[in-house]
Amino acid sequence: MNPAAWMLKATEGYKLSRPISSKITDLLYIDELKIFAASQTKLETVMKSTQTAMKDMGLRWNPKKCSVLHVKRDVQ
Repeated sequence: MNPAAWMLKATEGYKLSRPISSKITDLLYIDELKIFAASQTKLETVMKSTQTAMKDMGLRWNPKKCSVLHVKRDVQ
């Protein structure tokens, strides 16, 4: 999974709020991967490239085990 993780680290990711001036691109566990992006469009792009990278490594992307969570700031 290292090649996929390296590819994800190069993406824009999601910028955290102040005072933390950092970004988060992914969380990789033993058999679980979480991908973060600033918008749905960017997430779809990153997911497609991640799926391709995983396929190149001989790993399968299982859409039945995938889900997406959209969070909007300042929406009440």
